[in-house]
Amino acid sequence: MRYFFHLREGDRLTRDAAGMPLPNLESAIDVAKTHANALVDNAARSGRAIVWGTEYEVEDASGRLVMVLPLSHFVEISKAA
Repeated sequence: MRYFFHLREGDRLTRDAAGMPLPNLESAIDVAKTHANALVDNAARSGRAIVWGTEYEVEDASGRLVMVLPLSHFVEISKAA
């Protein structure tokens, strides 16, 4: 089945038009996690801010939203001392 990984940043949605053929939803979740980790790592290295609430929306080939993965799950926030 083909899965699409759309990136929502606030009100802006960047749609994945190509998608990726994957054997199952678990594989799509793994890909979404990999994309999210890479986005957070690249932002941290470059000093670029990530819009609060940014998330990956995973859609299957039928257009059904099967998962929403907030990038906040990949960012450690600590309270300043």
